Amino acid sequence: LGYTLWGGYDRPSPDYANARVILLISSHLETGHYFNPHAQRIMEGKVHGNAKLVVVDPRLSNTASHADLWISPWPGSEAAIFLAVASYLLREGKVDREYLERWVNWDVYLQRLHPQDPADDFDVFLTRLTEDYAHYTFEYAAAEAHVDVAQIQELAELVAEAGTALATH
Repeated sequence: LGYTLWGGYDRPSPDYANARVILLISSHLETGHYFNPHAQRIMEGKVHGNAKLVVVDPRLSNTASHADLWISPWPGSEAAIFLAVASYLLREGKVDREYLERWVNWDVYLQRLHPQDPADDFDVFLTRLTEDYAHYTFEYAAAEAHVDVAQIQELAELVAEAGTALATH
């Protein structure tokens, strides 16, 4: 129901064939299933579509063993990593403005967290969100996740370069 209400579609199926980056998180569906059709599509996207495969999982799963980037974070610290990626995307101006403006309740965000600002100015929202996420640095995430800063930076750069061709599951 959430996908229908918020994203406008009811059965998400990542577009692995056209992805530039495929990002899999922790115990994803394809973790260890050799005969899973999604796993096959992921490998086809990697091999034939030249997508970069990123796996964020404490375990070296079957899928992680094929990853271009495998990040093995402290269990439960994945949110810190993704907040650092979001912070980077905001700082670098690599967000999908149209998507955010249409699908995010940014006016409510401004009303609740920044009532002194006009709630009808999307650029003000982006400025405030960038400021609010500023402390989620690569260093912060690396300390929380017990991984190298370079791995988180590489992930953020890959996601930024992928643009709207990021597939996650």
